[in-house]
Amino acid sequence: MKKIAILTYHNALNYGAVFQAYALKEYLNRQENVEAEILNYGGVVAKYASKSFLLKYCIKHPTYLFNLTSRLKMMRKFNEFRKEYLEISDRLLNKKDVNNKNIDKQLENFDAFIVGSDQVWNPNLNSGDRTYLLDFTDKEKYAYAASLGSFNDKKVMDEYFKNSLDKFSGISLRENSSLDNIKKYYKDELTTCLDPVFLLDMDEWKRLYKKDIKKNASDNISQYYNADYVLYFSLDMDTSKLKNAAVSFAKKRNLKIIFVTDNERKERYKDLEHFGVASPSELLFLMDNASYIFTNSFHGTALSIILHKEFFVETNIASNNRLLDLLENTSLEDRALLDGKFADSLDEKACSICWEKVDEKIDEMLKGSKEFLKKITG
Repeated sequence: MKKIAILTYHNALNYGAVFQAYALKEYLNRQENVEAEILNYGGVVAKYASKSFLLKYCIKHPTYLFNLTSRLKMMRKFNEFRKEYLEISDRLLNKKDVNNKNIDKQLENFDAFIVGSDQVWNPNLNSGDRTYLLDFTDKEKYAYAASLGSFNDKKVMDEYFKNSLDKFSGISLRENSSLDNIKKYYKDELTTCLDPVFLLDMDEWKRLYKKDIKKNASDNISQYYNADYVLYFSLDMDTSKLKNAAVSFAKKRNLKIIFVTDNERKERYKDLEHFGVASPSELLFLMDNASYIFTNSFHGTALSIILHKEFFVETNIASNNRLLDLLENTSLEDRALLDGKFADSLDEKACSICWEKVDEKIDEMLKGSKEFLKKITG
């Protein structure tokens, strides 16, 4: 039995973070003679998702108190999902443990370590935490679909990556744009792999939310069964142009809009129907039951593709390289919105996606991703 530890942003208050963590852990555990577990590492990402940080933030920014209840509710729903599905190591490890080498006993049973996926190699997000370079172990170490996001500060990269990647047994990145940045620090072959969410197919994602919905769904979830609606799933940023595009699209088709965000605020977009705080499983349910999806989220886009949902994604956002790569690799460039405007090549009246062709492209890319993981699992 090969025991593998995964280090990622599993404790971020972010849908994509928990989806990709779940998918990689789940896929590895389905391989023969493999037992995978997510390291319960704190770090700065966990700090930003903690109650103590939230309360301190409210003291400094009193107007955020109006958002406190929904934020605490989101923390609770995410914690319930992690506890039920992520298989996280028991003891919380922090930076002090790593610096003092107090983790040897915690990690001695693992044979290999994987960092990834998500933006684990973006120093802007992890505050330059070298734990995500697996510098605490001399055992087998790999990066799976690691991402730098849009980070491109060459000086900081030199400080962060120099002499840090030589001992990796294999490195794969999520975006093509990261290859040139990392090859300077790694002498062996680099490759790109799909985000872990693609390691699970449509039926596997459906089984996950159906299992969880039965036990933990909000009381209002039943009204969305067999309903015709546009799901507007937005990350917490200025999305008024995307919203206007979704509203116009829905009105032409006589559909209502359901609004879900990763930072629910009732005073925002009062003209839309808010679902409220959605658990990861509730978001999957809402996506799978929607007639159309409008989003500015990479993982919202990825799961729309997996679930075969007609979607449109705003691409004029920070870190859009991963979105553009995904759309190009699946020949879905006409699903891209720019400041809420549809692509010139899109025929709105006949905008159905040919999923057979998309699936063929995903399956071809998955071969390389699974081959990379096979080198780890043996």
